[in-house]
Amino acid sequence: MPLPDSITHYHYPDKAPFLNLSELDAETRSPVIAALNARAAEGHTLRAFPEWYMPQRLEAEATMRALYTAKFGKPERQVPHYFTLGNSPVLERIYKNNFRKVVLPVNAFEPHELCFCINDSLWTMAKSHNPEAKWDNRWFEGKLYTYAETCAILDELGVAPENEDSLKQHKLGFVEALVWSDKPLYLYKHATPV
Repeated sequence: MPLPDSITHYHYPDKAPFLNLSELDAETRSPVIAALNARAAEGHTLRAFPEWYMPQRLEAEATMRALYTAKFGKPERQVPHYFTLGNSPVLERIYKNNFRKVVLPVNAFEPHELCFCINDSLWTMAKSHNPEAKWDNRWFEGKLYTYAETCAILDELGVAPENEDSLKQHKLGFVEALVWSDKPLYLYKHATPV
C-alpha cells in the first residue's frame, strides 16, 4: 500500500502557521486559549481547549522531548512543529473545512529533524488529565519513529493514514509528524506557490 510522502500542517486562515501554545508563558497563553475556545463556542470549529488540555500537552511534550533526545540527540526546538502524515480527514472535519495548510515533502528533512507518533501524542505521550477519558497505549503507541519505521508499522497494521474509515477501524485519529527544527519555517517562506 503506498503511503504519503509528505506532511501537512493545518492552521486557521486568519492565523499564521506554526504557532504553538506551549511556546507562550501562562499569562500570555490564557487570552489566546479564551479566543480559541470562543471559536468553538460559536460553532466555527470542533476544537476546544479545556482546563486539562495544557497540563496534558506539556506532559506529552516533555515525554516526546526525552524520547527524541534518546533516539536522535538534543533537539533544536523545545517543542515540535505539528504536522500529520499526508492529509488528515479527521483534522479537516475538526476545523470544519475552514483551514489552510502547509504541505512539505518528507525528503526535505534530515532523519533527525522529523519523527512520527502513531496516533495523537496528546493521548499517547501523557497520562490523561481529563477525568472522563482514560487511555492504554497499544504496542505501537507512545513511541517516536523515523519515516521508514512508521511506514513499516502502518503497512503491518494495514492503516491508510489519509482514509478516515481505515483510521476509525484501527482507532486512530491521525499519524502525527513532529518537526524538531525551524526548517519548515524556511521551507514555507521559500516555497513556490502552487
